[in-house]
Amino acid sequence: MNKTLIGLSGEMGSGKGTIAHYLVDRYGFAKFRMSDMLRDIVDRLHVEQSRENISKTSKMIRDTFGEDIMSRVVAQDAQKATTHVVIDGIRRMEDIEHLQHLENFVLVYIEVDERVRYERLILRNENKGDAEKTFEEFQKEQQMEADSRITELRDRADIVINNDGDITKLYSRVDSLINNTEEKSGLGVIKNI
Repeated sequence: MNKTLIGLSGEMGSGKGTIAHYLVDRYGFAKFRMSDMLRDIVDRLHVEQSRENISKTSKMIRDTFGEDIMSRVVAQDAQKATTHVVIDGIRRMEDIEHLQHLENFVLVYIEVDERVRYERLILRNENKGDAEKTFEEFQKEQQMEADSRITELRDRADIVINNDGDITKLYSRVDSLINNTEEKSGLGVIKNI
C-alpha cells in the first residue's frame, strides 16, 4: 500500500486535533500525536497533565535522548501503520527530522488568528486549567519552549491551511488537501488552501 503521511503543525488552538479527527473519521487514517508519549510518561508518574508538566517532560526526554527523539519514535510508529497516517502536534524542526525522509510525507501548517485560537482553547479545555486561562496567560504560554518555535515550520510546510473560518470551510480545505495528496503532482505547487 502506498500510504500517505500527513504531519500537522500550527500554534495552540489552530485546529490540528480537529483536522486529525476528521482524517480518522472520514478517510480512515491512523492517528499519532507527538505528545502521546509525553502524556503516557506524565500519567505513569502520576503527575497532572498540565501544559507545563508536558513541556518539562518533553525537554527532559529531548535533553537525555536527543532533540530528534520524538521524531524517531513517531516515524517508527507511522511506518508500522497499515493505513494512511496523520501525525498531530509537530512543534519544532527536529520533530520532522525523521518524518521528512519517509515516502509520501506531507507537512501541513494550520494558521489562525490569535484571538480565535484563544477562544477555541478555552472551549476545548484539553489540559487542566485551560478553561480558566486568561488571554494574557495564553499569550505567555505561547512563549514556552514547547510552543515558541512552531511558527518556524510554516516556511517548511508543503501546504498551509487557513482556519479562521467555520468547521465546514475547514473540512472543505482538508478534502482539497486529500485530493491533492492523492494526485501527488500538485503538492509542489499548492501552498495555501
